Amino acid sequence: LVGGKIVESLVSHDVLGRLMIMAVRQPGLAKVYEAVLGFEGHEFYMKEWPELVGVCFGDLQFRFPDAIPLGVCRSDGMLMLNPDPGRELEEGDKLIVVAEDDDTYWPQEGIEVEVGLPPPMNVRGAKKEKALVC
Repeated sequence: LVGGKIVESLVSHDVLGRLMIMAVRQPGLAKVYEAVLGFEGHEFYMKEWPELVGVCFGDLQFRFPDAIPLGVCRSDGMLMLNPDPGRELEEGDKLIVVAEDDDTYWPQEGIEVEVGLPPPMNVRGAKKEKALVC
């Protein structure tokens, strides 16, 4: 099989069907899928930043104002998407981000963010849904 152990194949019609149902249930989700999976706009990048060794993954969002950190590719090749916020970057780790271009983002000094209380939860019972997919 081409790609061996580094390529994972998936059944495209299963994935596509699930994406369609989720997009029907959540207005606006199709636009998110288009932005993330499309060929225009921002892209995924993976780069090693030696100056960030020892920085917790949860603090990286404050260090990259022009990119969104998504995960880490460890030096042994293991891919970690959305790792624990307390996980510190290690030597050889590559940071995975979404950014406009590979030269539009770089680590900056962290900023202080004051965190407030979350809004009150509005818990309602689940309503019965009907969706017609042709």
